[in-house]
Amino acid sequence: MDSSFGEMLDTSPAQRRRYYDWLRSLTPQQRAREVADLCRAGRALARAGIRAQEGEAPPGEVERQLVERIYGAPVAERFFKSG
Repeated sequence: MDSSFGEMLDTSPAQRRRYYDWLRSLTPQQRAREVADLCRAGRALARAGIRAQEGEAPPGEVERQLVERIYGAPVAERFFKSG
């Protein structure tokens, strides 16, 4: 694996240090909240992308496609299986 994997290569060293200092200053609970917020934001963006591609897809279809994007088609098929 590349030694720079996960490193912010498009950020100046000073800004990178500031970001990591901020992360270190957070409590575990605050870090967990940040992760949860980022996950919610990512899912909201994915839903918006699905709606942009599919037009006015019903909410159930948007959620099915979201699950498919995150977990794969077999999980979505099993989770949204009718009957």
